[in-house]
Amino acid sequence: GIYLDQKDVKRAIANYNVGLAIAKKINDGTKARAFILENLGDLHQRQFDYEKALKSYNEALALTIQIGGDYDISKNLIAIGNIKVLQNDFDSALVDLEKGLELAQKLQAKPLLSSAYETLSKGYAGIKNYEKAYHNQIQYDMLQDSLMNTSISNQILALQAKYEVEKTERQRLEQDNEISILYRRFSVITSLFFLFFLGFIFYRYRQQV
Repeated sequence: GIYLDQKDVKRAIANYNVGLAIAKKINDGTKARAFILENLGDLHQRQFDYEKALKSYNEALALTIQIGGDYDISKNLIAIGNIKVLQNDFDSALVDLEKGLELAQKLQAKPLLSSAYETLSKGYAGIKNYEKAYHNQIQYDMLQDSLMNTSISNQILALQAKYEVEKTERQRLEQDNEISILYRRFSVITSLFFLFFLGFIFYRYRQQV
């Protein structure tokens, strides 16, 4: 994410709180409130204020359930589970994380799956269930490899597309240049022909005189 120093975090929290107060007064401002609360949760977490972070995420979760949308519900469940892991509240964290994972699997949302597996590994390690901790770590590692391969593939496709655009543009410029050269040659030939014609007319005129 974007690095923020503590002054920036405090300023961001203040701004989001103002935005939250405004969103509460607006009809149908539920989505905006959920978005703001999710960001407040992240900012409080950066300040290691886990109680406030948990409160913000729980409020965001309640709103996303009200709105509907499995992606945001999964994202908030995983965020809540992560905060609880940081608080060493492993049993409660695992309940939220497993729910979040189930929704992420249903959606095949790789970023959410990655976050869920990573945090589940920490949660299961916290209760000394090392078999499940290892299993989730393996799932996380495999997914990271997949995401990296996808990212590399996307970069290659982007470079290929850029190359094709540049190639097309270069060909167009070459064609324009060829047309320009042909036009100049045509102009020279036309001028020479006109001069020859004038010379011929002048010659006939002199013959008649």
